[in-house]
Amino acid sequence: GQGGGADGSGVAERTTDSSGGYSFAGLESGVYTVSAVPNGFKDCSRTTISLDSNQTTTQNLFCSPVGGNDSGIRIVLTWGQTPEDLDAHLTGPNASDANRFHVFWRTAYRGSEAANPFARLDTDKTDRLGPETITIKQMNSGVYRYSVHDYTNRNSATSTALGSSQAKVELYLPSALGPMTFYVPNQRGTLWTVFELTGSLGNPTVTPRNDMGLATDEFSVP
Repeated sequence: GQGGGADGSGVAERTTDSSGGYSFAGLESGVYTVSAVPNGFKDCSRTTISLDSNQTTTQNLFCSPVGGNDSGIRIVLTWGQTPEDLDAHLTGPNASDANRFHVFWRTAYRGSEAANPFARLDTDKTDRLGPETITIKQMNSGVYRYSVHDYTNRNSATSTALGSSQAKVELYLPSALGPMTFYVPNQRGTLWTVFELTGSLGNPTVTPRNDMGLATDEFSVP
């Protein structure tokens, strides 16, 4: 990993540990960019951060394996220390019938990249931060909808935890050099409808939604 100033100059460089962890200490107040150059990976995200004196922040970087996602759409959800459990949801049209598929955390609904619905959730993170990644390998005709559900506070009609969670969604498209980034609106709600996708895998149309609403359970996410 490498930390750099806003002017592009290098400030410090670290080698990550076996778990990918890294840290920079003693940085002066200012704006920094963190980047990584891992072996066997590409398209590593770069995050610009602003630090005040004595401030500590966590910055996760997500990198694509070489050849691993060249023909797919990748959607990455991360969030802060609270709430503990946010969940990524993707619904979309099936190729064989009029029903919509639903990819989310339950084992039977994790999906598949090699068979219908040609979309898959990698893992369910229930202890803060994420990431949760959904990959789409094939698109059918119709609307794909990506949402984030606050499972921790799903029974509250007045919760503002999701809106203050620092949740962020990064959308990686095959034809784009970098991600489209969506930030959760600081509003009341337990369901964040982030965006919709239509078109083809190679030329998708992205329609931002950024709507906040309520969902009492995981099956009610539309």
